[in-house]
Amino acid sequence: MANNGYRVGAWAAVSIVALRLIIGWHFLSAGLEKFEPGWTSAGFLRSANGPLEDFYKSMAPLPHEWDQLVVEEWPGEFEYEKDRRYVGPDGLQEEPYEPTRGEEPPKMPDGSKAVKDTTGHIPFPTKAYGPWANRIAQDWTDTTEEFKKIGSMTDEQIELADYYLQRQLERLSNYFDSRRAIMAEYHHELDRLREMVEESNSGKTELGYMEDRVQKKEAEVETTPRKWVADLAAEQAIFYEQLQSMLTEDQLKSNTTQQKLEATFYPPQKIETIDTVVTWLTLGVGVLLILGLFTRLAAIVGAGFLLSIISTQPPWAEGVLPTIKLLTAYQGIEFVALLVLAAIGAGTWAGLDGLLFRREEEPKPA
Repeated sequence: MANNGYRVGAWAAVSIVALRLIIGWHFLSAGLEKFEPGWTSAGFLRSANGPLEDFYKSMAPLPHEWDQLVVEEWPGEFEYEKDRRYVGPDGLQEEPYEPTRGEEPPKMPDGSKAVKDTTGHIPFPTKAYGPWANRIAQDWTDTTEEFKKIGSMTDEQIELADYYLQRQLERLSNYFDSRRAIMAEYHHELDRLREMVEESNSGKTELGYMEDRVQKKEAEVETTPRKWVADLAAEQAIFYEQLQSMLTEDQLKSNTTQQKLEATFYPPQKIETIDTVVTWLTLGVGVLLILGLFTRLAAIVGAGFLLSIISTQPPWAEGVLPTIKLLTAYQGIEFVALLVLAAIGAGTWAGLDGLLFRREEEPKPA
C-alpha cells in the first residue's frame, strides 16, 4: 500500500480506489460521447437559468441573437409613411423616381434599367421594427464591408456590392413591414405568458394546473418566431450567393479569396472553441482519474467543471425543472467526492501517483 501520509485500512483504500475509478469512468464516457457527430454544448448553454444566465447564453449566441432580440417590442406608434424612402438611380429618394417619357431610363449598378419604386421602404437603422431587425441589418452591412476588403476587388465590384446590400436591406424592411400585425400579436402573447408566470408564482391558483398552462404557452411562443428565422436565413443565403457571384473566375481560383470568403460568410464561432475545451477537459479528467495520475489536479479541475455545470441551472433559481434539480443533487454529491479525492491524494492508492510521488518511509521512533 502506498505511503501518502494517511494510514487507512484495506477496505477504506479499496473504497477510495473504487470512487476514483467510478468518477473517472463517468468523465471518460462523457468525453467520448462528445465525439459523436452533431454534438455541441450550444443547446445546454442557451437553456441556462439563474444569475449567470446572460453570461452562459452569451457563449452560444444564435444568429443575429434572435432569441434575445425578437422578444423586444416595437414602438407603440411610428410614422411609417413619413420615414419611407424610394430606390432610384440616385440612391434613396424621398419621392418615387419618375421615368421621363421619351428618354432611356438610366441604368442601375447591376445593369438593370431604373423603374419606379411604388412601395418604398424604411431604411435602416430605424426604430420601426425593433432591435432584431436592426441587428440583422447591421450584421449584413458588416459582412458586406468585410467582403469588399477582398484584395482584387475593382471599384465597379465594390459599388455593386453596396447596391446589392441596399436592395437586401430594402427586402428586409419590406419583410418586417408586411408582418407588423403578426409580430404585434406575438408580443401580445409574450405579455400574456408573463402574466401567467406571475399568476403561477403568486400561489393563487392550483400549481399543477398553472404549470401545465405555462409550459404550453412557452412552447407556443418559442415556436412562433422560428418561421421568421428560417425565412431570413434563406434570404441571407441568397444574399451571400449574390455577393459571391460578382467575383470573376480568376478571383474565385485564388486561395486567398476563398479563405476570405469563408471567414466573411462563415466566421468561426466561440462555441466551437468551447466545445473543444469541454470535450478534452472531460476526457482528460477521466483518463487521469482512472490512471491515478496527477489526481489532485484532475479532481480539482473536474470539481470546477461540475460547479460550472451546476451554476447554469442552480436549484434555487426560478423556472428550474424538478428533473434538473434532481440531477443537480447528484452532481453536487460528485462535486464533493472530487474534493475528497483531491484532499487525500487518491492517486497514491493503486495509481501512478503512488509510483511517481512515493514518499520515503519515515523512521519509526525507538
